[in-house]
Amino acid sequence: MTSDVSYAVHRLTEPWTLVLSTEGYKPQDFPPLLEILRGLVAPNSGRTKGGVNDPATRSVLDVKALTLLMHIEDVVGAWVNEWGIPTRGLIPQVVAVSKAAEDRWRTSTLTESDYLNITSHFQRWADQIWDLVEPPLQVPLRDAACPRCERAKWVTDEGEWVDNILVSYRDGGTVQAECRWRNCVGLWSGPSELRELGFSLGVQADAAALSEMGYEE
Repeated sequence: MTSDVSYAVHRLTEPWTLVLSTEGYKPQDFPPLLEILRGLVAPNSGRTKGGVNDPATRSVLDVKALTLLMHIEDVVGAWVNEWGIPTRGLIPQVVAVSKAAEDRWRTSTLTESDYLNITSHFQRWADQIWDLVEPPLQVPLRDAACPRCERAKWVTDEGEWVDNILVSYRDGGTVQAECRWRNCVGLWSGPSELRELGFSLGVQADAAALSEMGYEE
């Protein structure tokens, strides 16, 4: 398992620390991202009035968090059922699935493409949860077709046409691009992968912009 995937699983399932460097290095501790996500789904659970079942207390953030949580539960549940993993609870199941995928890949009972497909979800989920907490700067690539699924645009459940590839950047973080189509695993992180994406799209990455973000050749 790559260090990026291992770190993503760690952030999803265990307490983790983020080092803030804006005003000197200040470590800040956070609970597992999956716990944070559940807290976003039910922010009013500790109040005497309202709650997640009261439409008047729901927010757009709640809906996004609930949709993401249900997606994670569905995907992890499918792997748990397929592999006969007896573990209960979402966090233990994510840990068990990550270990099972690693073991099956190392023993050649899981193809490399399937292994990469499964493990790519962990990093994406970690990024998506953190984006709900600390939204990044996001720029869609207009009419750019994803090299993986070949889609350039699609229609949301609200009937809105959206560009498929979205570039995201957070100060001090990693610039990345991702395909937003539901079942596509297209994800490009860091300057080298972004240049690879640009080559596939027939465009060139802005070296000056990457340099301003802290990326050098």
